[in-house]
Amino acid sequence: MVNAFSFCLYNSYNPLYYDGLVDNIKIIHKYYPDWAIYVYIGNDVTEEYINTIFVRNVRIIHTNATGHINMAHRFLAIEQPGVDLMIVRDADSRVHWKDRWAINEFVNSSYLAHTIRDNPVHAIPMLGGLWGLKRKANVPVLMCFEHYNIDQKNMSDIGKDQTFLNFYIWPRVKNTLLVHTSITYREGPERIVFFPFPYTNDIYCGRVEGSDFKDSPGPVVQTQRTLLDIINRNG
Repeated sequence: MVNAFSFCLYNSYNPLYYDGLVDNIKIIHKYYPDWAIYVYIGNDVTEEYINTIFVRNVRIIHTNATGHINMAHRFLAIEQPGVDLMIVRDADSRVHWKDRWAINEFVNSSYLAHTIRDNPVHAIPMLGGLWGLKRKANVPVLMCFEHYNIDQKNMSDIGKDQTFLNFYIWPRVKNTLLVHTSITYREGPERIVFFPFPYTNDIYCGRVEGSDFKDSPGPVVQTQRTLLDIINRNG
Protein backbone atom coordinates (compact mmCIF):
# COMPACT_ATOMS: atom_id res chain seq x y z
CA MET A 1 0.00 0.00 0.00
CA VAL A 2 1.23 3.49 -0.84
CA ASN A 3 0.39 7.08 -0.05
CA ALA A 4 -0.31 9.35 -3.00
CA PHE A 5 -0.62 12.95 -4.07
CA SER A 6 -3.18 13.64 -6.77
CA PHE A 7 -3.23 16.52 -9.27
CA CYS A 8 -5.00 17.28 -12.52
CA LEU A 9 -3.89 19.17 -15.61
CA TYR A 10 -5.92 20.30 -18.59
CA ASN A 11 -6.25 23.09 -21.17
CA SER A 12 -3.40 24.60 -23.16
CA TYR A 13 -0.09 25.68 -21.62
CA ASN A 14 -0.40 28.01 -18.63
CA PRO A 15 2.78 28.46 -16.56
CA LEU A 16 0.85 28.71 -13.29
CA TYR A 17 -0.33 25.12 -13.70
CA TYR A 18 2.16 23.46 -16.03
CA ASP A 19 5.29 24.84 -14.36
CA GLY A 20 3.62 24.67 -10.96
CA LEU A 21 3.08 20.95 -11.37
CA VAL A 22 6.75 20.46 -12.20
CA ASP A 23 7.71 22.38 -9.05
CA ASN A 24 5.34 20.30 -6.93
CA ILE A 25 6.76 17.06 -8.28
CA LYS A 26 10.25 18.22 -7.27
CA ILE A 27 9.06 19.17 -3.78
CA ILE A 28 7.30 15.83 -3.32
CA HIS A 29 10.35 13.93 -4.52
CA LYS A 30 12.37 15.72 -1.84
CA TYR A 31 10.02 15.43 1.14
CA TYR A 32 7.91 12.39 0.23
CA PRO A 33 10.27 10.28 -1.90
CA ASP A 34 8.27 7.07 -1.51
CA TRP A 35 4.87 8.54 -2.34
CA ALA A 36 3.11 8.05 -5.66
CA ILE A 37 2.08 11.12 -7.66
CA TYR A 38 -1.06 10.69 -9.74
CA VAL A 39 -1.66 13.24 -12.48
CA TYR A 40 -5.05 13.16 -14.19
CA ILE A 41 -4.47 14.52 -17.68
CA GLY A 42 -7.10 16.11 -19.91
CA ASN A 43 -7.20 15.31 -23.60
CA ASP A 44 -5.76 18.68 -24.62
CA VAL A 45 -2.39 18.30 -22.86
CA THR A 46 0.42 17.52 -25.30
CA GLU A 47 2.44 14.32 -25.21
CA GLU A 48 5.56 16.47 -25.26
CA TYR A 49 4.66 17.97 -21.90
CA ILE A 50 3.49 14.65 -20.47
CA ASN A 51 6.93 13.20 -21.23
CA THR A 52 8.55 15.94 -19.12
CA ILE A 53 6.63 14.94 -15.98
CA PHE A 54 6.67 11.19 -16.54
CA VAL A 55 9.44 10.71 -13.98
CA ARG A 56 9.97 8.71 -10.79
CA ASN A 57 6.75 7.77 -8.97
CA VAL A 58 4.57 9.82 -11.35
CA ARG A 59 1.58 7.91 -12.68
CA ILE A 60 -0.28 9.44 -15.61
CA ILE A 61 -4.02 8.85 -15.89
CA HIS A 62 -5.64 10.00 -19.14
CA THR A 63 -9.19 11.15 -18.41
CA ASN A 64 -10.15 11.57 -22.08
CA ALA A 65 -12.11 14.58 -20.89
CA THR A 66 -11.99 18.29 -21.66
CA GLY A 67 -12.30 21.17 -19.26
CA HIS A 68 -13.10 21.54 -15.57
CA ILE A 69 -14.44 18.03 -15.08
CA ASN A 70 -10.80 16.98 -14.84
CA MET A 71 -10.68 18.62 -11.42
CA ALA A 72 -13.08 15.98 -10.10
CA HIS A 73 -11.19 13.12 -11.75
CA ARG A 74 -8.23 13.74 -9.43
CA PHE A 75 -10.44 12.72 -6.50
CA LEU A 76 -10.40 9.16 -7.82
CA ALA A 77 -6.78 8.42 -6.90
CA ILE A 78 -7.97 6.80 -3.66
CA GLU A 79 -9.68 4.20 -5.87
CA GLN A 80 -6.41 3.21 -7.53
CA PRO A 81 -5.11 -0.26 -6.56
CA GLY A 82 -2.69 -0.11 -3.65
CA VAL A 83 -3.40 3.50 -2.65
CA ASP A 84 -3.92 3.70 1.10
CA LEU A 85 -4.04 7.49 1.52
CA MET A 86 -4.65 10.33 -0.94
CA ILE A 87 -3.76 14.01 -0.73
CA VAL A 88 -5.41 16.20 -3.40
CA ARG A 89 -3.73 19.43 -4.41
CA ASP A 90 -3.91 22.19 -7.04
CA ALA A 91 -1.03 22.43 -9.49
CA ASP A 92 -0.83 26.23 -9.15
CA SER A 93 -0.25 26.11 -5.37
CA ARG A 94 2.71 24.42 -3.66
CA VAL A 95 3.18 21.65 -1.12
CA HIS A 96 5.21 24.06 1.00
CA TRP A 97 6.37 23.78 4.59
CA LYS A 98 3.04 24.83 6.15
CA ASP A 99 1.08 22.42 3.98
CA ARG A 100 3.56 19.64 4.75
CA TRP A 101 3.16 20.25 8.49
CA ALA A 102 -0.59 19.72 8.19
CA ILE A 103 -0.24 16.72 5.88
CA ASN A 104 2.18 15.02 8.27
CA GLU A 105 -0.16 15.51 11.21
CA PHE A 106 -3.01 13.96 9.25
CA VAL A 107 -0.90 11.02 8.08
CA ASN A 108 0.16 10.27 11.65
CA SER A 109 -3.31 10.69 13.15
CA SER A 110 -6.28 8.36 13.57
CA TYR A 111 -8.48 10.67 11.51
CA LEU A 112 -9.69 9.30 8.18
CA ALA A 113 -10.24 12.53 6.26
CA HIS A 114 -8.54 15.91 6.15
CA THR A 115 -9.08 19.41 4.91
CA ILE A 116 -7.35 22.76 5.33
CA ARG A 117 -8.89 26.23 5.69
CA ASP A 118 -6.02 28.65 5.78
CA ASN A 119 -7.43 31.86 4.32
CA PRO A 120 -10.58 33.91 5.04
CA VAL A 121 -12.06 32.87 1.68
CA HIS A 122 -11.78 29.19 2.69
CA ALA A 123 -15.07 29.33 4.65
CA ILE A 124 -16.60 26.20 3.12
CA PRO A 125 -16.62 22.58 4.32
CA MET A 126 -13.98 21.19 1.92
CA LEU A 127 -11.80 22.78 -0.74
CA GLY A 128 -11.14 20.85 -3.94
CA GLY A 129 -7.38 21.33 -3.77
CA LEU A 130 -6.90 21.07 0.01
CA TRP A 131 -8.22 17.75 1.21
CA GLY A 132 -7.19 14.16 1.80
CA LEU A 133 -8.71 10.76 2.46
CA LYS A 134 -7.63 7.38 3.83
CA ARG A 135 -8.88 4.21 2.18
CA LYS A 136 -10.17 2.80 5.45
CA ALA A 137 -12.74 5.59 5.52
CA ASN A 138 -14.59 3.35 3.04
CA VAL A 139 -15.95 6.29 1.06
CA PRO A 140 -17.15 5.15 -2.41
CA VAL A 141 -15.74 8.16 -4.23
CA LEU A 142 -16.13 6.70 -7.71
CA MET A 143 -19.74 5.66 -7.15
CA CYS A 144 -20.56 9.08 -5.68
CA PHE A 145 -18.83 10.79 -8.61
CA GLU A 146 -20.80 8.78 -11.16
CA HIS A 147 -24.11 9.55 -9.45
CA TYR A 148 -23.30 13.23 -9.13
CA ASN A 149 -22.20 13.43 -12.75
CA ILE A 150 -25.54 12.00 -13.86
CA ASP A 151 -27.53 14.24 -11.51
CA GLN A 152 -25.77 17.44 -12.50
CA LYS A 153 -25.50 16.63 -16.20
CA ASN A 154 -22.84 19.31 -16.61
CA MET A 155 -19.83 18.57 -14.48
CA SER A 156 -17.75 20.70 -16.86
CA ASP A 157 -18.83 23.87 -15.05
CA ILE A 158 -16.16 25.36 -12.82
CA GLY A 159 -16.79 24.79 -9.13
CA LYS A 160 -18.85 21.62 -9.61
CA ASP A 161 -15.98 19.52 -8.22
CA GLN A 162 -16.12 21.44 -4.97
CA THR A 163 -19.90 21.22 -4.80
CA PHE A 164 -19.53 17.47 -5.24
CA LEU A 165 -17.18 17.32 -2.25
CA ASN A 166 -19.43 19.34 0.00
CA PHE A 167 -22.63 17.44 -0.81
CA TYR A 168 -21.34 13.91 -1.37
CA ILE A 169 -18.07 13.50 0.53
CA TRP A 170 -18.17 15.85 3.53
CA PRO A 171 -21.37 14.29 4.97
CA ARG A 172 -19.67 10.88 4.85
CA VAL A 173 -16.47 11.99 6.62
CA LYS A 174 -17.55 14.84 8.91
CA ASN A 175 -17.35 12.67 12.03
CA THR A 176 -13.76 11.66 11.35
CA LEU A 177 -12.55 14.83 9.62
CA LEU A 178 -9.44 16.63 10.81
CA VAL A 179 -9.42 20.33 9.93
CA HIS A 180 -6.28 22.45 10.05
CA THR A 181 -7.24 26.08 9.99
CA SER A 182 -6.32 29.71 10.52
CA ILE A 183 -9.95 30.92 10.51
CA THR A 184 -12.91 30.49 12.87
CA TYR A 185 -15.32 28.91 10.36
CA ARG A 186 -16.39 25.40 11.28
CA GLU A 187 -19.05 22.85 10.32
CA GLY A 188 -20.84 20.58 12.78
CA PRO A 189 -18.84 17.93 14.61
CA GLU A 190 -15.44 18.61 13.05
CA ARG A 191 -12.19 18.45 14.98
CA ILE A 192 -10.51 21.82 14.53
CA VAL A 193 -6.75 22.26 14.91
CA PHE A 194 -5.43 25.78 14.61
CA PHE A 195 -2.09 26.22 12.92
CA PRO A 196 0.61 27.04 15.50
CA PHE A 197 1.99 29.73 13.18
CA PRO A 198 0.94 33.38 12.83
CA TYR A 199 -1.14 33.82 9.70
CA THR A 200 0.46 35.72 6.86
CA ASN A 201 -0.84 36.37 3.38
CA ASP A 202 2.68 35.67 2.08
CA ILE A 203 2.35 31.94 2.67
CA TYR A 204 -0.81 29.96 3.25
CA CYS A 205 -2.07 26.59 2.07
CA GLY A 206 -3.70 26.80 -1.34
CA ARG A 207 -2.08 30.11 -2.26
CA VAL A 208 -1.49 30.54 -6.01
CA GLU A 209 2.26 30.75 -6.61
CA GLY A 210 4.28 32.00 -9.56
CA SER A 211 7.75 31.32 -10.88
CA ASP A 212 9.28 33.32 -8.03
CA PHE A 213 8.21 30.79 -5.39
CA LYS A 214 11.07 29.60 -3.17
CA ASP A 215 10.54 26.59 -0.96
CA SER A 216 12.00 26.41 2.56
CA PRO A 217 12.03 23.93 5.45
CA GLY A 218 9.90 26.32 7.50
CA PRO A 219 10.07 27.02 11.25
CA VAL A 220 11.06 24.36 13.74
CA VAL A 221 7.99 23.21 15.68
CA GLN A 222 7.18 20.27 17.86
CA THR A 223 5.50 17.63 15.73
CA GLN A 224 5.39 14.82 18.27
CA ARG A 225 2.49 16.27 20.24
CA THR A 226 -0.73 14.31 20.21
CA LEU A 227 -3.61 15.93 18.34
CA LEU A 228 -5.55 16.18 21.59
CA ASP A 229 -2.89 18.60 22.84
CA ILE A 230 -3.61 21.04 20.04
CA ILE A 231 -7.33 20.63 19.41
CA ASN A 232 -9.04 23.83 20.44
CA ARG A 233 -11.06 23.84 23.64
CA ASN A 234 -14.33 23.77 21.70
CA GLY A 235 -13.35 20.56 19.87
